[in-house]
Amino acid sequence: DIEIKLPVKGALQHLRMFVPDNKEPLEIDWIEITPAGGKSKNLERWDFGASKVNERIKAKPNIILILADDLGYGELGCYGGPVRTPHMDRLAKEGVRCTDGYSAFPVCSPSRAALLTGRYPARYGPTYEDYYGGGAPELDPVEHPTIGKLMQDAGYRTACFGKWNVSNLNRRRANDFGFHRWVGLHLNHDFYTHKLLKTGELDMYEDGKPYPDKQGTWCDTVFADEAISFIQEKSKKPFFIFLSFQAPHTPIQDPDSPMDKPQDKNRSTLVKMIERLDLEIGRVMNALEYKKVADNTLVIVTSDNGGEQKVSRNLPLGGTKQVLFEGGIRVPFVLKWPAVLPKGMTYSTPVNAYDLTATVAMAGRAKPHKEKPFDGVDLTPVFQGKSELAYDRPQFFRRRTVKVRSNQNQIRQSAVRQGDWKYLRTYKAADSGKYNSFLFNLKEDIGETRNLATERPEKVKALAKLLVQWEAEMAETAAPFAQSKN
Repeated sequence: DIEIKLPVKGALQHLRMFVPDNKEPLEIDWIEITPAGGKSKNLERWDFGASKVNERIKAKPNIILILADDLGYGELGCYGGPVRTPHMDRLAKEGVRCTDGYSAFPVCSPSRAALLTGRYPARYGPTYEDYYGGGAPELDPVEHPTIGKLMQDAGYRTACFGKWNVSNLNRRRANDFGFHRWVGLHLNHDFYTHKLLKTGELDMYEDGKPYPDKQGTWCDTVFADEAISFIQEKSKKPFFIFLSFQAPHTPIQDPDSPMDKPQDKNRSTLVKMIERLDLEIGRVMNALEYKKVADNTLVIVTSDNGGEQKVSRNLPLGGTKQVLFEGGIRVPFVLKWPAVLPKGMTYSTPVNAYDLTATVAMAGRAKPHKEKPFDGVDLTPVFQGKSELAYDRPQFFRRRTVKVRSNQNQIRQSAVRQGDWKYLRTYKAADSGKYNSFLFNLKEDIGETRNLATERPEKVKALAKLLVQWEAEMAETAAPFAQSKN
């Protein structure tokens, strides 16, 4: 407390305070004006509640990491899209919306592995740079510690509700990776029957055991229900929920028509799926409000990759899921944490999925293993204005074509973005040593329609050097490609 005697005679009409020009924000709990001696009642007091705010901040936040599946950059209203998404739009309005937020990969399995571990899957080996199927290895809970395990060790109640997709070979449970509870699927199933389309196998599990109880219910509704129940549980521990919805990934099905059968790809039904996704997110947000924990809950909404070919809207970006053009990797990227983050902020410096992992961990005071640090940074102080993220921080990407059973292992595309410039290599199908080069200025050409590689050879050379250096770093720990004996 600071007590200052004011040499005032008569009426005090104006009071102005001058404080040091500190970088840290000044937090005032209250100001009180009292007559000298304090013998009479206070003349005036103003309470600003800074101490109560600090108490909320000191308490570990609850955290919900929401991952949509194949949600295009240009779909949501808050990104200039045509789909009615009031709940996600509200999150953006009340939090931070990133215009240049990137997923780690243009396809789901490696993208999810990156988000869960906070590290480039290229560090693990070539088989981790494509879909985790066809005999490809899976994440290992010891070799690849996840954010679930780190948060569990930090004292959190942890849950995963929704698509897992990083342990397809042996169908290992999300529980084995640090989640106390898991209700979800491994691959992609019928939204109503919860069965795989090709085999008819039930692909819905509760803590690793087949879970047929909810058949007939839109699967994302099941996951939202589970998240709401987890939020409502009585516990002194904070919670971390990885809420990994299946929508709007195929199969294309109408959420308003019970037991609707999978349809051919079409835009109108896809829009309904995105609107239903938004509704489920809104239900979860309402649960936070009802529980009165929304203020100190960090909510993140993003997508595993860009929108599906033919029917999704990734505009104004070029490209779609599967490829390293912007439409395959730049995604919706929204964070809301009322007690900590600014409201209504638009942030345009490039950020990525690895940053989200680091942000979640730092918020929960969880630490990565020393020998396996995160490849991203904590975004909280950046959004608060306490630190600055370099606009020219490189963003690296690489996608392979991997078919373990036929011994196919080829780089498909690789890319690096630095500042406004992006360098992309598209490799020849028959020879990973040959490729076509593309250079884009994303500030002037967000749709990547004009290849400047011939016009700016010096920029190609500089970015190619960065890419080669990154690939060399990845190779230091990457397990070699295991040749199939079949």
